Amino acid sequence: DPGPLERQRQAGRDLLLAAVADSPVARLGAALAEAPTGGRGEFSGTLAAFAVWLRDLLAVSAGAGEHLVNGGDAAMLSQLVHRRDIRAPGVGRALDRVQAAADLAAGNVNPQLILADLLRGVRADLLGKA
Repeated sequence: DPGPLERQRQAGRDLLLAAVADSPVARLGAALAEAPTGGRGEFSGTLAAFAVWLRDLLAVSAGAGEHLVNGGDAAMLSQLVHRRDIRAPGVGRALDRVQAAADLAAGNVNPQLILADLLRGVRADLLGKA
């Protein structure tokens, strides 16, 4: 069984994939799968893991794919960048959104609400689509 850090890493990856999914069902499903309470606990760790995935996406989009934290997933990240035409400035804006979401989670705002808004915004930042 994966440990807590690996579960958070996988959850961060799942959030990235939900954010760029074609259907809003993936984003809303990810938000509803999150517990409505406990923003300061596991959810904060998941947001931190999501930020690491976005950081890796930024590295790939800027041509620095050799500097990945999640190096085993370089091909998936590269494919996302090229197939979805993801640009570094959009990834930077998405990272800012994750930080704002982490601030809300620290204030004990409902994680489902945070995540629903975050994934919609990250999608807009990465793909230029709401």
